[in-house]
Amino acid sequence: MVARIQRFAAGSQFKRTVFQMIASELLSHPTLLQREPSRNAATSSMDSSGSGRAIIRPDSAALQPLLQQLSLDGDADQEVDADKLGKALKAMGFRLDPSEVERLLEQVDLDGSGGIDRAAFTASQMDWRALQQNHAEVFLDLAAK
Repeated sequence: MVARIQRFAAGSQFKRTVFQMIASELLSHPTLLQREPSRNAATSSMDSSGSGRAIIRPDSAALQPLLQQLSLDGDADQEVDADKLGKALKAMGFRLDPSEVERLLEQVDLDGSGGIDRAAFTASQMDWRALQQNHAEVFLDLAAK
């Protein structure tokens, strides 16, 4: 989870903002990804960390335990602050200093509100390359909005 946030943060703020907007749309309209995958899509997308299948859907079973741990599995308007993020990471076995947790939060909190919502967290965990390959038309439609 931490590595995905760091990888997400390596992108420009514009790119991260677009990804958050797309994640928000996909969370609001989960049926968008029920369309047929692109013709040249890979049949089996592996996460680049090698930990399993890539998270290319915001309703992915792999993402749900993380959202539950962060209490982001309910109301879409819920936010996680640095304290709550730190406690959740500790419960998951991560050992981070408060300054490291703050840095992680800042990398995902693009609006500077001091918290991250479900769409922002989801955007940081998704494998955007796999989504683009498997659902190119949907990705391009949402990015053009």
